[in-house]
Amino acid sequence: MADQSIEAAIRKILQEELSGNASSSAATTSEVQPEGLGNGIFTDVNEAIAAAKQAQEILADKPMDFRNKAIQAIKDGFGPYIEYMAKETRDETGMGTVEAKIAKLKNALYNTPGTELLQPDVETGDGGMVMYEYTPFGVIGAVGPSTNPCETVINNSIMMIAGGNTIFFGAHPGAKNITRWAVEKLNEFVYDATGLRNVLVSLDTPSIESVQQMMQHPDIAMLAVTGGPAVVHQALISGKKLSVPVLVTHLQWLMQLLISIWQPTTSSRQLNLTTKSYVLQKRKSLLKHPLRMNC
Repeated sequence: MADQSIEAAIRKILQEELSGNASSSAATTSEVQPEGLGNGIFTDVNEAIAAAKQAQEILADKPMDFRNKAIQAIKDGFGPYIEYMAKETRDETGMGTVEAKIAKLKNALYNTPGTELLQPDVETGDGGMVMYEYTPFGVIGAVGPSTNPCETVINNSIMMIAGGNTIFFGAHPGAKNITRWAVEKLNEFVYDATGLRNVLVSLDTPSIESVQQMMQHPDIAMLAVTGGPAVVHQALISGKKLSVPVLVTHLQWLMQLLISIWQPTTSSRQLNLTTKSYVLQKRKSLLKHPLRMNC
């Protein structure tokens, strides 16, 4: 009888867990979320980050299928707008060509990795077994350029949502209109598919000061900065974990990097965005100094 009781208890627990997972992967979330001005746009840095933090806590409790739904909604939603985004970005910033921007938008939308890279790793040995799983950082502070505003919104959002993070996005004032459009659309797509708001937040009036405030905010877990030397410098002295440097370990990868950097820049009329790549070759030094390219 004791064994039967234990078995019944185990079956009950498993059933509750399985039904809980099924309900958590449903398309809606019942928790009340702030709306601000709507679709991820707020007037205050603190309010925006608080909304993103709440969304991140909800997202972190959802199964991986929930993240995949959000990512697929982004891809399906932005697909018909690629040419529109390219033209609007060119018109607002006056930089680049529509053709080059279409190519980069397609690359960001369809080639950005998602949850498929987050497979757990396991090590076994005489001492037992260890499993490594990837966990979210939290709210990531991202800064976008005027050269590739929509591409950066899409690329950052897909990668970061895949990891269970949400994003505060600091738009470049020179591309604020198309960036806001992209932020609002992305939130619309994700909400329609999952019921979750504020996976990506931004301000109605972007500024350098608001980006600096965001970088110092205690609820920003790390930074991902795309831009010129000034904004990168601000990120480097912020004390936050930062995603900027590039490490290349094979000659083949180096050549692909050079091609990837050069091709978009020639078609975008030599846009002035400084990229530094630190190169390390496995067996002998390929370059003794950092490689600096103006693109």
